Order: sequence, then structure tokens, then C-alpha cells
Amino acid sequence: MRRAVSVGMGVCVLASVALAIGQSSTGRRLVRPPEVASDPAPARDGTSSLEAHLAIAVAERLLASDNPDDRVRGVERLVSSGQREAIDRVLRAFESGSIVGHDPRARLTAIRGLSPFLLRDAVRKVMERELAVEPGGAPLATLVRDTAAMALAASGDKSSLDVLVAVLRQGGSSAAVARQALLAHPPKTLEPFASRGGLSASICEVLGELGDQRAITLLRGALRFVRKPSAVDETLGSTNEDEDGKARLAAAQALARLGDQDQVPVARNWAASSEPFQKLTGVSVLLSSGAPEARTMLVPMLSGATSRQALELARSIPGPELAPALAQIAAAPDDWRVAVWTLGSIGGKQAVATLVTLMSDPARSWEAAFSLARAPGDEARAVLETAQANPRLRRLAARAGTVRALALGDAPGGL
Repeated sequence: MRRAVSVGMGVCVLASVALAIGQSSTGRRLVRPPEVASDPAPARDGTSSLEAHLAIAVAERLLASDNPDDRVRGVERLVSSGQREAIDRVLRAFESGSIVGHDPRARLTAIRGLSPFLLRDAVRKVMERELAVEPGGAPLATLVRDTAAMALAASGDKSSLDVLVAVLRQGGSSAAVARQALLAHPPKTLEPFASRGGLSASICEVLGELGDQRAITLLRGALRFVRKPSAVDETLGSTNEDEDGKARLAAAQALARLGDQDQVPVARNWAASSEPFQKLTGVSVLLSSGAPEARTMLVPMLSGATSRQALELARSIPGPELAPALAQIAAAPDDWRVAVWTLGSIGGKQAVATLVTLMSDPARSWEAAFSLARAPGDEARAVLETAQANPRLRRLAARAGTVRALALGDAPGGL
């Protein structure tokens, strides 16, 4: 045991001596070499870069394939990587007129994949171009355009909103797509809608449909907008006047929809006009605004040049004041169906009495009976109960009573 300890001590002494000799001979301390990392950062970066280049190369070969599925896979590979070089490659495929640009499936995949990168001007321009493309009835091309519009609206980016608002001003089928996108994704700011040149009718309509109270200021400005004369306006003549008139009407209707009353005095001026359709315009705004005199003003307009348009207004906003005039139209040869349906929406003694009379007319009994089925009040239910005792009307009354039970939960007795 003592010998083993002695030998061990001797080994330690020899090692110390050797270390001292080594330090003295080199003139510096020996430093332990650093451990080599199992996955060093440079090697890892280089590997990732190489993999990315290989992935893009594979995707580019897929983009040039004659197989549509391969092209879709190529686009998916590029957009899913999220790398700038890959996104640039997708954008070039649109700009160069390659086979991808003519493949609606690949374009749809690209538009969906590019949506997260809309802050880039190049991506936004691609979306703008796709929004301007007329699909020509092709379902996939229509879906591509709709997807581009939805992506622009969902981004919330001001520049993207500028694109949609510009499309709205231009009108056409693309404007309808932009409107749907804005209603699906209401904008956080209304600043892109403002314009020194006034708001178009389509812009006013969208602002009203959005239901955003912040739009009231813009719409009030559009209601009172007066275009400054210029050389261009003199050339266009009445075109600008027509457009401004449509914009003012749309602004007034939008304000009424938002619950404002600033449009009521303007609408009363329109309703006082001697021109029938200008008068009807004013009455329609007053009806939407809830003005108490609006239905009374509509009654004389149910006959004459504006009768059909006035009848549609009466149907959209029915009231008991309209019942006498509607009773006359319901017995006339033209437009009687709309009058019968409107009487059913109004209800009340006079409307129900007219519908009971019409139930005896074989040509109008069906419409009259089912208008009674929807008519509010006890009078309509009592009439259907009485009609069940009439052998000629029993079956029709039973059917109308069943509809009333399902629609209003007010079943006539005797069913």
C-alpha cells in the first residue's frame, strides 16, 4: 500500500516538472483548446442557405412543369418558405407572362400565399392587377379576383385600402368585388375615402352600408358638395352634373341609414320639386329618414309617371296611410300583385277588407290568401277562420292558415 502511494506521488511530481519545463520553453501558459461545437453557427447558416437555394431551384423546375399539380406545388413551396428571394420568384412568374400567369389554380395559390406580404409594393401591385382582371365567367378566375380583393381589405394597410377605394370610384364589376371585400373587412380608418373632388355614389353607398358613424362627416360634405367649374367640366357638360346628383342622393340615403337628420331639409327641397322623379327622390329619402309626412307625400305618386317606383317604395316601407291607394291598385290590371303583397304587410281593417274581397276573385285569390297569412293583427286570423266554413275557399284558407301558424305562430282556429 505504501509503495503504491509513493509511486502515485512520484508520477504527480514528474507531471508537474514536465508542465513547468513546457511553460518555460514556450514562454507562455498552456491554454486548453476550446471545445468544437457539434453544430457551429457558420456551418448551420451555410447549410440553411444551401437548402434554401436548392428548394427554390426545385420549385422553379416545378413552376415550368406541364403538370398543373406540379405548378401548384411549386408555388406552395415558394410562398411557404417566406424568404424574400422565393417571394420575388413568385412575383416574377406573374410579371413575365409565364405559364403560371395563365394557370388559374396556380394564380389562386399564389394570391393566397402572398397575402401576408402585402406591405411590399410589388405584392400589392400584383393584387391590384388581379382585381382589375375581368374573369369572363370563369369560376376560378372569379375566385382569384375575389381572393385578391379580400386580401387587400383584410390587410388593413392604408395603401391597400387606397387600391380598393380607387376601384370603387371607377365602377364596374370590380367595384362590386371591392365593395364586398370592404364590407367583409371594415376598414379601421376612413381616411382613404376622403377626396377633394367629392365622393362618388358608390363610395357613399359603401359608407352607409359600413354603418360607421365616423362616415357622417364625409357624407355631409358629399351632400353639399359643389364642383368648381373648370375647362374639363365644361367639356364633359351634363355628365358631371348627373354624377354629382347621384352622389348627393346616395349620400342622403347613407346619412338616413346612419340615423342622421342633416339630409332631411335637402330631401324636403327635392320633394317640393315639380319634376316627378326629383320629387320621388326626395320622398324616398324622407321615408328612409323616418319623416312623419313621407307616406302622405307618397300617396299621390302611386299614380302617374312614378307609379311603379312609388309602389316599390311603398312595399319597402309600408304604412296604413297607403292602404286606400293600394286597394285601388290591387283591383287594377297592372301591378296588382305588388299592391296585394304590400297590403298584407300593412294589415289592419281596411287592408284586410280589401284582401277578403280579392279572395273571391279566382285570378287573385291565391295572392290575397297568402297575404292574409302574413298580415299582422287579429282581423286577418279571424278572416281565415271564417273562410274555412266556405266550401269554395276551405282548402285555400287551410293552407294560408298553416302558413300563418308557421310564419307568425298565430294559427287560426279550426285547422
